[in-house]
Amino acid sequence: RGLLDSVIKHGDEVVARGDQPPVYYLDLASVDQHLTDQAACTTAMPFETLSKAFVEQIKMCCDGVLVVASPFNRPLVTRRGWCLYEVVMAHQHGVPITVVAPPSEEALLRDLIMADGGYEIMIDVMTAIDSSTAEASVAVDLQNIRRVIETEVDGGYSEVDNIYKRVLRPWVLGLLSHLLGTLDGGSEEAARFAQTCGLIMSGVGDYPRAIEFNQKALAIQLRVLGEEHPDVASSYNNLGIVYASQGDSPKAIEFYQKSLAIKLKVLGEEH
Repeated sequence: RGLLDSVIKHGDEVVARGDQPPVYYLDLASVDQHLTDQAACTTAMPFETLSKAFVEQIKMCCDGVLVVASPFNRPLVTRRGWCLYEVVMAHQHGVPITVVAPPSEEALLRDLIMADGGYEIMIDVMTAIDSSTAEASVAVDLQNIRRVIETEVDGGYSEVDNIYKRVLRPWVLGLLSHLLGTLDGGSEEAARFAQTCGLIMSGVGDYPRAIEFNQKALAIQLRVLGEEHPDVASSYNNLGIVYASQGDSPKAIEFYQKSLAIKLKVLGEEH
């Protein structure tokens, strides 16, 4: 159900932009692998077909590849050999790639991110990818996919992992921004969520985005809580950490000092 809901949502968004209604080839709901001889899902695709004809189908017949990241905390597409292969080939040949999550999982994801340590879920999604352990239902298919990766992708599995990370990161960023927009923009909850988003982006080394989210959190907190509040001190401290990670020591010290000043005033010297 999540797959179909994601496809329907994407189609609605495409039409809402004024584009033509899209036609989808549902990879997970089909076993013919682009009309090659695999209808029984028991015979392997010949290596030449996999490395040449199959790739041509992706290049010539697809206006884009839609990746459904489900379940969001451990997407199947990062563990299935065929999915990894198709996304990497699409990326290699300039075919646009869009990542979506089932609408039913979005609200759940927001709540999980807000829970203690929840930010680690999205960090893992963007970093815990190991294409060398991907699986396929037909053993020879997996052998051939690995052969293509090892012989035709510069950097092999490591580059496949990096490609997938580059594909997933914009989706995560857009998803976090979308989820933040579902909260009351002037609420402490929105500030906490923005703060958590900053931790996520900092955790994957995207410091400019981490700064943006932390600044959003700080702006809300200053408006709602005032300057002298421990949460404001926390946001100043988070910004200091991000700037320090970027190597900007003067900026980091500036925010650390602001954080310390509030803590000393509100919590006292011996806290």
